[in-house]
Amino acid sequence: MEEQEFDDFYTASFSRLTHQLHAMIGDRDEAQECVQEAFVRAWAH
Repeated sequence: MEEQEFDDFYTASFSRLTHQLHAMIGDRDEAQECVQEAFVRAWAH
């Protein structure tokens, strides 16, 4: 996956994933951090 494709995927998915995780754990900031970390790890691999 090229960088622009990954950026597009991130932009399209971040809000939805954060919302879903926030509903599961009840902490918006933690949800955002977890989703961000997942994307960082995905890009690294």
